[in-house]
Amino acid sequence: MYQDLPRDVAGLGALCYKVEENIIDSEGKFIWVEGEAICNFGKKYKGRKLRDIASEAPSYLSWMASADFSPEVRKIAAKALDGEFPEIWEHL
Repeated sequence: MYQDLPRDVAGLGALCYKVEENIIDSEGKFIWVEGEAICNFGKKYKGRKLRDIASEAPSYLSWMASADFSPEVRKIAAKALDGEFPEIWEHL
């Protein structure tokens, strides 16, 4: 009946869960903007560079590193606290 639908799990998953090209983590909490990791949620820090948040508000990243986010998001936050930031080439 629906000949245009994928017939495998990976194809159906890709159809149902489209991934934005600029996301860094699977939740989309961090995105790429002009090659820089940017926070993509919250009122206060949305649109801010991860580097700036790490230097100006490390307590926010500490909260993220221990809060109910995916392990991927917590790892990005924890690494940012240590001065390690995602590189765009790692995600190509």
